[in-house]
Amino acid sequence: MDAGATLLLTSNDNDIQFTSNIIGADLKELGLTKENIKVAANINGDYTGIPSNFTINTVIDDGIAVADNEQYQVSTIILKAHVEDTITDVSVQSNFLNGQLASNASPNRITNALKKQLEHYFSTDDTVYEVEDTIEAKLAIAIIPTPVLSKVFFNGVEDLDSLNIDASFDSKKRKISAQVKVPHISYAGCSVDSLNAYVKGDSVDLKFSAGLADLIYEPIHLKQTYLEGSLKNKELLLDFNSKNDTVQVMHIASGLVFQKDTLKLHIDPEDLILNKKQWEIPEDNSIVISESFSDFEKVIFTRNSQKMEISNTFPKMDTEHIGILFENFQLQTFLSFFNPDEALAKG
Repeated sequence: MDAGATLLLTSNDNDIQFTSNIIGADLKELGLTKENIKVAANINGDYTGIPSNFTINTVIDDGIAVADNEQYQVSTIILKAHVEDTITDVSVQSNFLNGQLASNASPNRITNALKKQLEHYFSTDDTVYEVEDTIEAKLAIAIIPTPVLSKVFFNGVEDLDSLNIDASFDSKKRKISAQVKVPHISYAGCSVDSLNAYVKGDSVDLKFSAGLADLIYEPIHLKQTYLEGSLKNKELLLDFNSKNDTVQVMHIASGLVFQKDTLKLHIDPEDLILNKKQWEIPEDNSIVISESFSDFEKVIFTRNSQKMEISNTFPKMDTEHIGILFENFQLQTFLSFFNPDEALAKG
């Protein structure tokens, strides 16, 4: 690899112009990828400032990536960034990745303000916390499918529509929002249509939702599936639904409580549906998990004579364990939980 740089230093700022010609850099040897990928490119740019107040402009062109003895062209990539205490303006432009982060604060101030608001959701104190910093930030990222992405860096992706991420944060209004959209993706035999996810937070709670129109990963086939959640006072309420057109295929509601290093999960027995059928579970069921301890109490799913129990206290087991006990239960029934078309039963 050949590289050259011109440096101009002053008492207050560093002015650096740099030029680099990369030939045959092995990304696997550098620890950046697991696959054998080599890249070549010309890099030109300049940097002015100090770590707390700087501007950088970089252009990467004439890029080539080689994987499995196939050569792929990489379009010109333009990187720009200006960061100081009251400004963050970062952007990237190319034919496969475009993005921008803009804010009236430095990355460190953004991180601290976000951390404070997120910590509030895990607190049992209903007191409205004081906003020490007025910060607004917006993030937009778009990933456009190109051969260099699907064949080199995302090897295994058979089909991918554009991926879009939009997020915003306003510390004064105590509002957080983020949204991810993927119209279609096929990866390693799994096909997903209309994947959408969003997060919305205010001064009281944090809500999120993730859903898809169709997922196929044989023998699993889910349609119109979504997960909704709300986080407040250290408790995360979850609601999982899956429908086949107008028929309810699955519904599981649960509550997750955070206590220091311990998580406690309770499954709501009301309207518990698995594979279009009503199931039962004891009201006082619980799953407790920590770094050094786990406990499953009355996690017993029953329907008529069928029973499936998850426990860590099965008899005749001398060592620590987590097991599943089936009674009058067919494996076909278990797998059909994830297949509303019941292809296994038909086959």
